[in-house]
Amino acid sequence: MDGCATLHLSPLGDRALLVEPDEGFDMRQAEDCLERVQYAMEAGGAEWVIYDLARVVLLDRAYYDWLQRLYRLCRLQDAELLVVNIRPPVAWSLAQRLQDAPPFRSLRDIDEALQFIRSQ
Repeated sequence: MDGCATLHLSPLGDRALLVEPDEGFDMRQAEDCLERVQYAMEAGGAEWVIYDLARVVLLDRAYYDWLQRLYRLCRLQDAELLVVNIRPPVAWSLAQRLQDAPPFRSLRDIDEALQFIRSQ
């Protein structure tokens, strides 16, 4: 799990885990990163994973595949994935690529995600 230094994990309370990738997030580290997220989810009893896209400037096919893998991990852990802070140009480029709606919910920011979690 040492190959995932560019992904920051923070428990937020409300059974939520915040996942923040750095700008230099490397898809070649995906397996190590999935292991780190799984460990943090299990250690903290997370039922929600909030993935912050604020630093992501390009959401290409490889990155979207990573988000889908993270979504599947969340479902295997009986948790939900919420994506926040997606920039308008990033959202537009993603929408151009997709034929179906993404499997995860997208919310404006971390506060809105926490409000959503508390309403469930």
